Amino acid sequence: QECLVSKAVGNPFELLEMPKTEKIFKRMNMALIGHNRYSTVGESTRRNAHPFQFDGLVGVHNGTLTNKYQLDDSTNFKVDSEAIYNHMDKHGVRAVVDIIQGAWSLVWYDFNNHTLNFLRNKERPMFLAWDTEGKNLFWASEKWMMYIGAQRNELTINAAFATEVDMHYEFAVAPDGIISAPKVTPMAAKIPLYQGTWYNGQQHQQTKKPDNVSITPTGKVVVFPKKE
Repeated sequence: QECLVSKAVGNPFELLEMPKTEKIFKRMNMALIGHNRYSTVGESTRRNAHPFQFDGLVGVHNGTLTNKYQLDDSTNFKVDSEAIYNHMDKHGVRAVVDIIQGAWSLVWYDFNNHTLNFLRNKERPMFLAWDTEGKNLFWASEKWMMYIGAQRNELTINAAFATEVDMHYEFAVAPDGIISAPKVTPMAAKIPLYQGTWYNGQQHQQTKKPDNVSITPTGKVVVFPKKE
């Protein structure tokens, strides 16, 4: 099974006009995974652009980790997303979720099982939609992206729906392109995420609520000075 990966830096049209990208769109494909990256970890370079491919999978990630260093070979990768898929390729998805902390919405294709996979936590969105014939599956981090894309290409899709938080969606893709109903497996992080807002409006994120933080019934977070 051949996997072609095309990357570029700059205007998206530069990517679409590359010979390798044109080759991808001209052939029959079982799955197409695209990603538009806003640099949060790692410089804006072609090397750091998604997707990331390893022996058993290729995938993209929306979000930022707070503990990339705990993943295998983390110092070899400038981008936390690449470290995620390196670890997953070696140990599987459960081993990744048992370690990572932060925000993630993951989409990857498994070469061994021939499956298209989706997994996110509450910090990042993911939407899926079938075409009206139920043969083609579309996905995006925002619903409007799918609706605009479908309209521009004269496609009709059903209403988009959000994937559930901490649930692994695994779609088997047959050689003829037929997509089966997903296998859905609970996949919550081993370490729960605490997230609140400091009194000055800045985001505060950690795995354990500090002693000097009080959460009101409305969900507002109030931070008191620590006692010396």
